[in-house]
Amino acid sequence: MAQDYSGQNLQGRSFRGRTDLAGANFSHADIRGADFSNAILTGANFSYCQAGLQQHWAMILLLVALFLSTLSGFVSALAGVITGAALISQNLIEILAGAFILIALGVFVSLTIRQGLIMALGVWVVAIVVAAMVAVLTGATAVAVTLVAASAGAVAAAIAMAVVAAGAAAGAVAAASAVAIVAAGAGVVAAAGSVVVVTAGASVAAATSAATVAVIVAVGVAGLSAYVSWRALIGDKNYAFIRRVAVAFAAIGGTNFQGADLTDADFTQALLKSTNFRQAKVTRTCWFQAKKLELSRVGTTYLDHPKIRQLVVTGEGQEENFDNLRLPETNLRGANLVAASFINSDLSHANLQSANLKGATLKNTNLDSADLIGACLVGAYIEEWKITRKTKFDRVQRQYIVRRLGLKKRPKR
Repeated sequence: MAQDYSGQNLQGRSFRGRTDLAGANFSHADIRGADFSNAILTGANFSYCQAGLQQHWAMILLLVALFLSTLSGFVSALAGVITGAALISQNLIEILAGAFILIALGVFVSLTIRQGLIMALGVWVVAIVVAAMVAVLTGATAVAVTLVAASAGAVAAAIAMAVVAAGAAAGAVAAASAVAIVAAGAGVVAAAGSVVVVTAGASVAAATSAATVAVIVAVGVAGLSAYVSWRALIGDKNYAFIRRVAVAFAAIGGTNFQGADLTDADFTQALLKSTNFRQAKVTRTCWFQAKKLELSRVGTTYLDHPKIRQLVVTGEGQEENFDNLRLPETNLRGANLVAASFINSDLSHANLQSANLKGATLKNTNLDSADLIGACLVGAYIEEWKITRKTKFDRVQRQYIVRRLGLKKRPKR
């Protein structure tokens, strides 16, 4: 008899490696922080459950985020202090170095927003290396060190702060990312105070100028970090690396399904942020209306593709283009796929029971072992589709189908 854990508080419980949980009922249960790694959970019911971080882990995550964000703010402001000190120097080469740092950071910010972080980093590294080499060749080794230290500090702080903010938002409380960015202000203030040390021998006006540059750099870095973390969390592919690192950071201590067998399991309307599904077997797993799945670690499963993830969660794919996508073993039961295109796509072993594929394009689509019981194929294009004896067509609605693209739809005679 299947075990029943429905509605129970299972926070932090370990089900690691269990083999007696097939068909178990975890509906409406609180499984935050629970460990299901390598467990056999075929056909298990996790509908309406709450996964993710336990409250104490969420607080730890927030505190770590605050600390790292403050540290990043300090580093970025210190980079600004170095730049400001160079700008108020009496040495022309140092002044030029300070100006170059500001220009390089400005270009980095602009490229990050327009082209993405990877492109911006590439251009920035080349520019800094060339400038440092020129400084060394002209005998200004100290200036070269200043160039590299200040620029690297600001850029590293921007990336670290973006990861921290995105990670906090993904795993802790809703306003955590905003709090993390604001916390950087503490670092800005602390670093600005170091101007007193750096410019101890300078006039009040010079020290003020250096402090102003420090604050401008730090605020600019914080603003860029906020933008990058926001774009990463909404799925902008230009910031995919930041997103991956942030989600991994936020999943520490969260519900763990790594290596578990979730074949035919049901996560309908489950809350799944900060959950680890890496290396899990998610064959025909139901994700209908699951919440915050985009904030889970999904590894290399089909859930890693945003379009596929949205499809299995919403069940809505009307007139959408899924050409050349791999969707094997997905659960699309009852999905609205009217006039959707699956040219050269892989739907092998997929659950398409009662799916509405009216007018869908299935040209060269792999449907080996797919379950189409009760599906609607009225007016579907089936040119060179790949079906086998294991493809299930019981009770399929197919008053007429179209064998080739370009032919006018008409009832098959």
